Formats: sequence, structure tokens, C-alpha cells
Amino acid sequence: MSCLQKVASKKEENEEVQKEVEMALISLNSIIFCFIKQKEYLSEIKEIIKYHQEHRNLSHLACQSAWDILIFEFFKEKSFKEVVVNELHFIREAARELEDLSKSVDWKREKAEEKGERKVKEMHVIWRWIRIVDNFLNWSTLMNEEIIVLICSIVHRK
Repeated sequence: MSCLQKVASKKEENEEVQKEVEMALISLNSIIFCFIKQKEYLSEIKEIIKYHQEHRNLSHLACQSAWDILIFEFFKEKSFKEVVVNELHFIREAARELEDLSKSVDWKREKAEEKGERKVKEMHVIWRWIRIVDNFLNWSTLMNEEIIVLICSIVHRK
């Protein structure tokens, strides 16, 4: 786990390193539900997200995986709600990510066949984002203007 954490924390911005970071975050996301109980991993994931917010160095999938880890912790510990909502601004970030992804997916069938695999990956990431937003909304008692705007933007997507 510490090796994956070390790889996920890399801040270089070349394509090879970004792929390594993506794979490390996806791997951490896959095993975190079983093994992670230590707060230091969550602090590292929080720092990875903060760095991404400043530098936009992660792919959509890597970013979503990092958020998924924090949102899972959000359910277990109330003190993390403050971090996720007010410090990292999850709702704003989720809305931005979904907006970016929806712009990059060609929703028309004719053109989608030409792009094939890329569209499938992007739609998979969109689905994962919607799942994590759903989890957040199911466990959160928070209802503010940001959440309403996010929900409306998801509902009105074509």
C-alpha cells in the first residue's frame, strides 16, 4: 500500500508518470475498502486532490478514483465531511469534472462509432462520477445551492 501511495503522490506532468499515478489511484481505490484504516493514507489522498485542483495533473479516471476513496471515508467519519465539502469542495469539483467529460463525449451515435474505445472509457468515468455523487447525496444531510446546481446539470444533460 505504501508503494502505491508513493506512486500516486508523484507530481511530474509527463504522460508516463500520469499513467502510473492513474493506475496507482485506481489500485488504491480497489483495495481501500478492505484494508485502509489509517488516516495517513487519507491525508495523502487529500493532498493529491489539492495538488490536482491547482495543477490539473490527473486524468478524469484518476481524479474520480481519488475522490471515491475520500467519499467512502466521508461515510465512516463525520470529521471528513468538513474536509470533503468545505476544504476540497467536492460538489464544485464533481460538477466541473462531469461538465468536462460530457463535452468530450460525442453523444451522437454516428460519430461515436468512429471514436469507439475512447467514448466507452469516458462514459464509464461519467457513470462512476454519477455513482459517487449519488453516494455523496445519499449520505449527506447537506443541501445547498451548489448541490442543486449539480443535480440540475446532471438531469438536464442530453
